[in-house]
Amino acid sequence: MTNKIYVYMKKGEDMGLINLLLEKASHGREPYYDLYTDSDRDYIAFNQLKRDIEKEKGLLIISSINNIGSNKKDVFAELTWLKSNHIETIFADYPATQIFDNPMANELALSVILDVYASLLNNKTFDIRSAVVATTGCKK
Repeated sequence: MTNKIYVYMKKGEDMGLINLLLEKASHGREPYYDLYTDSDRDYIAFNQLKRDIEKEKGLLIISSINNIGSNKKDVFAELTWLKSNHIETIFADYPATQIFDNPMANELALSVILDVYASLLNNKTFDIRSAVVATTGCKK
């Protein structure tokens, strides 16, 4: 279990799903977490969170993948940063990332999402089979 939990969301977003994820992440105990919020077009708190999580690793719960960048290119850059820094990340709007206590499975989900965004940036159709082969080395 990850001891430190970070939460990132935009101001005014509903905490309902975040609270469920926090309960799951803390295994039913009262969750202790650091909350970072930004206004719609601002990423000051997110950049601070990145500095903090580099110092003390932990689980990062983000309310929506679209909150980490203002366009697909920015989102892709942030996903790349999260993956290269081995940040265990859960996106509330991507159930496939809601894997607790299994960093390898979580990293695989993040890899697939990265491949989706890379395809979107290149205006290509995404093929899940090639992503699974690329990230696992096994054909499905």
